[in-house]
Amino acid sequence: MENITFLSEEKINLSVAIVGAFIVHIFVLGWILPSSTQNNISSEIFSPPTNVSIRFVSPVKKVQPTVQHREVLADKPTPKKKAKPIIKKVEKKPIVPPPLKTFNKIEPITPQATKIDPPITTKQENAEFSKAVQNVIPVINEINMKGRRIQPKYPKRSIKMRQEGIVLLHVLISKVGKRIKIKIHKPSQYALLNKAALKAVKKWTFSPYVVNGVPVRSWVEIPIEFKIQ
Repeated sequence: MENITFLSEEKINLSVAIVGAFIVHIFVLGWILPSSTQNNISSEIFSPPTNVSIRFVSPVKKVQPTVQHREVLADKPTPKKKAKPIIKKVEKKPIVPPPLKTFNKIEPITPQATKIDPPITTKQENAEFSKAVQNVIPVINEINMKGRRIQPKYPKRSIKMRQEGIVLLHVLISKVGKRIKIKIHKPSQYALLNKAALKAVKKWTFSPYVVNGVPVRSWVEIPIEFKIQ
């Protein structure tokens, strides 16, 4: 590939000016000199060209002005003046003493005459006692039975498992000796023994509990023990 060089515009203009000046000088010489001389000159002009060296002067480089950078010092912040605290004067309020308490006069207590109730007879005592007994249901350990006491059956499964214990039952007896209610007051550790005790006592018949010749309702406490001998 051929190397292609490009000349700058300044170099081209300079070369064109030199060539133009050279041509102008030739025409001037041709006009002034005689023809013979012109012929000689023309022969010389049209003779084979001699080597001419053209020297191109490099253009003067423009000196760029140097810019000096000055450091701009930042303005130091001016310290703010601290505002002086404004102290408010506290006005002391005068201490007002509390008002004195006024006590009412204590009037003397006069004893009042107490009324003396007449003595209570024995009939009134019996009537009041019977009313109190009717309102309170006593719990007794004495079992007043009419018929035969049926023993509870020991569950076979409890015997095999060696289960023992005491079941404490409470039975509510009416004035005529009828069983009103039965409940387990303190059960044993085993449900089979508790059921066996309830089943047996439900078949029992009772007599009423009598207080001073008066039959009253009462709770009868019945402990039933299960023990393998």
